[in-house]
Amino acid sequence: NNHDNWRMQVLSGTPQMRLCTAVISFWPGTPLHYAGDEQDFNTPGSALDGWAREELSASLAWRSLPTTPEGNPADGDSFDMTSAAYRYVQRLNLLRQAYFGDFGSID
Repeated sequence: NNHDNWRMQVLSGTPQMRLCTAVISFWPGTPLHYAGDEQDFNTPGSALDGWAREELSASLAWRSLPTTPEGNPADGDSFDMTSAAYRYVQRLNLLRQAYFGDFGSID
């Protein structure tokens, strides 16, 4: 995932996104999760067609556009530490830390 492409979850679905998140979490080096993946953001679009990170933006311009049938996620605070996706990423990070420690570090 990155701001130049549609979110992978839009194109593939939640189960596939969960698998990719696990692979990224246990790949050697520092895991890099795209902002919003831990919140299950799945709005379509990219920076190339005018959509990128709208759920995290405080801009009033984003709030004027309906992005999903339920409305625009930018209408409120979308950060939720109790969401299933957030807790999934948190568990993966804890597992990585507990079982692999400094896995992939240069030292």
